[in-house]
Amino acid sequence: TEKQREAWDLHEFADFSLAETAEKLGISRQGVSDLITRSRDRLEELESLLGFFHKEDAFEEEIRELRRRIEHLSSGRGGAMQKAEGN
Repeated sequence: TEKQREAWDLHEFADFSLAETAEKLGISRQGVSDLITRSRDRLEELESLLGFFHKEDAFEEEIRELRRRIEHLSSGRGGAMQKAEGN
């Protein structure tokens, strides 16, 4: 909900305490805690369905592997190939 999003943003991103978030939203600290818990539960549910974090980790590993290959080619065989070609 919009209220959950606002509570989450204030608490997690703006680093508001539960009390500060409660004051800003005009609700109790317990109300903020409940909103944040429901938000976290929903985010975890969506993550399990969509797997964004897992996909991001796999993508970053592929990037690291490509960088290793580029470095290997430019410092080893790749450098020798460039010399043979006259570059």
